[in-house]
Amino acid sequence: MTTSKTPSIKNKTCPASAADQKTTISQSSDVRTPASAQQKNLTSIVVYLTNQQVRKRYQIGNTTLYRWINDEQTHFPKPHQLGPRCVRWLQSELEAWESQQA
Repeated sequence: MTTSKTPSIKNKTCPASAADQKTTISQSSDVRTPASAQQKNLTSIVVYLTNQQVRKRYQIGNTTLYRWINDEQTHFPKPHQLGPRCVRWLQSELEAWESQQA
């Protein structure tokens, strides 16, 4: 009697590491362009924060976080749906919201 073991495949729907959370968008650059000039071509860095990171940033609980999202008076940024069970907040949107609060 033989039994076959199938390896468990983890369904990765969300980025897990900090390296996965950062996406660099840059313009096309010439191969002969020096490194310092290529740095200037960098247009933006997109950083996503998890639910836990957002709650820790503002020292709030899960209920408060979703209360802020659903409250029209707070103008708290809505999360972005990256997958079926994966939501993330853009750090730039949170920073813009923070500057409006000051």
